Amino acid sequence: MSGYVMCMGPCLVCKSIFSFNPHRVPSYRFKGEREPICESCIKRINESREASGQKPFPINPDAYEALPEEEL
Repeated sequence: MSGYVMCMGPCLVCKSIFSFNPHRVPSYRFKGEREPICESCIKRINESREASGQKPFPINPDAYEALPEEEL
């Protein structure tokens, strides 16, 4: 029998608690640790980047979905 895994934690930007796929969520290294960024914040960041002519950060389609436990 297999299951699924979701992580929960605070967004680096807005500090709200959200669930995410630990292998796919957009993140940023802060003080040596990889910190997750929620979907609404990464979308706002990407809008700002595109408006200034920069490439948006990629968002994996399953970044905020459950991870099959065998991939953990």
